[in-house]
Amino acid sequence: MVQQERARCSFRSDVLAEEQPGGQGRQPGREAVPIQVDTHVTGVLRHESGVLSTLVMSFDCLATTAASLEVHGTPGSSVVPDPNAFVGDPLVRTDSDSECRRLSVSAGYEKAGRGYSLADLVGTRPGG
Repeated sequence: MVQQERARCSFRSDVLAEEQPGGQGRQPGREAVPIQVDTHVTGVLRHESGVLSTLVMSFDCLATTAASLEVHGTPGSSVVPDPNAFVGDPLVRTDSDSECRRLSVSAGYEKAGRGYSLADLVGTRPGG
């Protein structure tokens, strides 16, 4: 008899600084803001199937070239661009590819911006 694995989670979170300096980011001229929550979280999720998911979420990066979301599996890897603005090229690479290739946008949300799914929901008729 095969024993089913239990889902498990291990994580660590911390805060880099006690306040965010003023005049940075999208709000120049703003005063320093106290930080009251952890701003960096890293973790490993073990799903019941045995698959592992590794998470890194942080506001402590001034500039990064890391992809917003990467999914790796046996048949290949996929890189998804910024999910907040729907801009950038979704990429995929399989074991038969020599390099990543761009996927065409198929959902119709290119450059739609954050919250577009709410507009979809509001525009959906009840029952279908």
